[in-house]
Amino acid sequence: TTVDEPDWWLALTDFHDDLDAAARQDRPDFLCPVTAEIMRAPYLLVDGHESLHTYEYNVLVNWFITEGNDSDPVRNTRIEPARRNF
Repeated sequence: TTVDEPDWWLALTDFHDDLDAAARQDRPDFLCPVTAEIMRAPYLLVDGHESLHTYEYNVLVNWFITEGNDSDPVRNTRIEPARRNF
């Protein structure tokens, strides 16, 4: 058997989709440069030259800790271990 979604849930889904589309168009800086998704937990990564780059937190944890990388995921500049404080 199939269950129909309540009207309020469908309206909430539509609202979320509209909000997502507006953010993508009007605020591309809200998108993680790795995943191209709206960041839910943005994390500022400093490369040592006072440049700030924002990524989704879980992307950086995976990049540095799980995969063992030592550079900025997009710019490929080395990030000192002291600046990778997860």
